[in-house]
Amino acid sequence: MGATQIRQPARAGSFYPASSAACAEEIAELRRQAPSLSAELSGKAIFGGLVPHAGWAYSGPTALAVFEALKQAKTKPETVVIFATAHRPDVHAPSLQSEGKWRVPGGEAEIDANLARAMLDQGRGQIVDHARAHEGDHAIEVQLPFLMDALPGARFVPVAMPFGEFGPGVGRIAADAAQKIGRKIAAVASVDLTHYGPNYYDFAPQGVGMKAHRWSKEVNDRRFLERVLALDAPGAYAAGEEDKSCCGPAAAAAAIAASHALGAAKGVLLEHVTSWERGKKGEPCDFVGYAGVVFV
Repeated sequence: MGATQIRQPARAGSFYPASSAACAEEIAELRRQAPSLSAELSGKAIFGGLVPHAGWAYSGPTALAVFEALKQAKTKPETVVIFATAHRPDVHAPSLQSEGKWRVPGGEAEIDANLARAMLDQGRGQIVDHARAHEGDHAIEVQLPFLMDALPGARFVPVAMPFGEFGPGVGRIAADAAQKIGRKIAAVASVDLTHYGPNYYDFAPQGVGMKAHRWSKEVNDRRFLERVLALDAPGAYAAGEEDKSCCGPAAAAAAIAASHALGAAKGVLLEHVTSWERGKKGEPCDFVGYAGVVFV
């Protein structure tokens, strides 16, 4: 895909609805299911957050809540930098797309080319311009209808983040680049939490059932979330990698570091839920954790 081309939706009709009307209807339903925003956020500046990226039926209410918080923030961002899990195995470095648009049902989200170029200049090779890193990946695509609904006219910069300890540095690069060109941004990580069960890389150290579900959510996810809420970018990366509690710990570390550099003092947890809790069919066996967090 050329950098100036329009990226076509890859997961519309599977992870989220395929038509504009169906997306609008589903977003309205997800808004009814989403957690209420804490009074703690009233009048606060929001510098970024964490959103999950599964199919909307599972993670949609949690992700939507974060974008609703950005919508109601004291100062709305002009651009959202989305650091996302790189699901493609051929992505080996933090990879952004420097210009163009991404089409989703309901419209097109435009990349902030000036900020993307400033990030590349500031990064001096630590971030690469590689649009192909985003082909076929859902982690950013599923967020764009929420972004466009909550912040009409806002642009974005997509950054695919593979595993690596470079997350904090990349986050600071984004914050420095935004400040250098006078851009008001929010830094959002698109990541999921523990993937538990025999069908998820055979990661089932506590077997299956309710005991396993409690351990995955209340123990394994917790150390990662504690580091996230404390704005400890290296600690969040370490916990996510060591405990297998984050799908995309480098992305999380980047969003934390960027938000901290922009002025955030802490994280606020909006919701922590699992795919089993959304569906509750039978005993918990294979499930994924999702968290919605904002940095204030």
